[in-house]
Amino acid sequence: MARILTGLIMLLTSLTMPLTVWFSWEGLDVFKPMVEEFSKETGIRVDVVYIPKNAYEKLSMAWKAGAGIPDLVLLKNDELGKVSYMLERLEKPDNLTEKSLEAFTLNGGLLGIPVYSDIGGVFFYREKAPNASSIEDLVKIFKDEKNALMLPIYGRYYFQVFQRAFGKNTDLYLKDESTKKAIEYILWLKKEVPYLPKDGRSAIGLFMKGEAKVLMFGSFLIPKFLSKHIDFGIMNPPLVEKARNRISPNIDYKGFVVVKGHLNSNVKKFLEFVSSKEFQERFCKKLYKLPTNEKAAKALSEDPIFGKLKEYEKYGKPTPSDPNSWRYYEAINAILKLIMRGVDDPEVLLKSGRKVISGR
Repeated sequence: MARILTGLIMLLTSLTMPLTVWFSWEGLDVFKPMVEEFSKETGIRVDVVYIPKNAYEKLSMAWKAGAGIPDLVLLKNDELGKVSYMLERLEKPDNLTEKSLEAFTLNGGLLGIPVYSDIGGVFFYREKAPNASSIEDLVKIFKDEKNALMLPIYGRYYFQVFQRAFGKNTDLYLKDESTKKAIEYILWLKKEVPYLPKDGRSAIGLFMKGEAKVLMFGSFLIPKFLSKHIDFGIMNPPLVEKARNRISPNIDYKGFVVVKGHLNSNVKKFLEFVSSKEFQERFCKKLYKLPTNEKAAKALSEDPIFGKLKEYEKYGKPTPSDPNSWRYYEAINAILKLIMRGVDDPEVLLKSGRKVISGR
């Protein structure tokens, strides 16, 4: 009897209360009007709350307080492990790419519906493309030109790009040979190019001002380049000659998760809406995001920019969803800081990183 009453209460609540959806990152001005259309068509009221950053931290606080808990939250796939115990397991849709669904799967359960992705490690260039097919080619062309080549090798996310070029997966425990080779490669780049940026913000700024000729960064910058009328293009995914492989960019998936106890018919309709071809094609086209809906991705790939980004996606891998990946990132940060300070012994660097991971 108690279960029946609980079910009736949840049903009545879902019919009268609006859905609360937390939204982050770019595209709020595109997202909100589309949600309003959804509400008019379905009669389901939706309150969209913008969370500028770290929505998973705010969700954790709301969960502990037992108040202010939303129904759905837009999260990055690498944040799943931090809040997985709060999330509903969802049914697998049949219209989304396998790679995106894998990124939102933990311990055999789908914990979110992936909606779009940004690609990290994309090479943008001004005006005519340099005659280069590899990182090594770019180094030869620009190594003596101050601030021309913006490879943010000191960013933890970009370490994986090279790590996977020498291996197949992100080595979260720094035990694979690919990790040592990636460290050696970054040491080589540091020696060859004395003007590499120390942080992403300075790299973007130099490119925006026209001083940098090449920028390795994320595809989320494309709308900004277009709004500023910057003459840019996208290289083919470059080779890492020393690895005999192409770079393996980070695919930064974002998707909606459902908080435990909030999975009802209205939430399911909202998830169907954001995973549909119609929603993703409209949303992603304006923002130059890569849709996870296969039909939407196929439609947008006719655009030259989307077509090039799809090439990067083919070689890329999702950022790790593993709950322990935060230790990996701390270890990479420690290694990169030591490299910046002049430590150039790969074994010493590896030892320091493994020490961080072990917590000793």
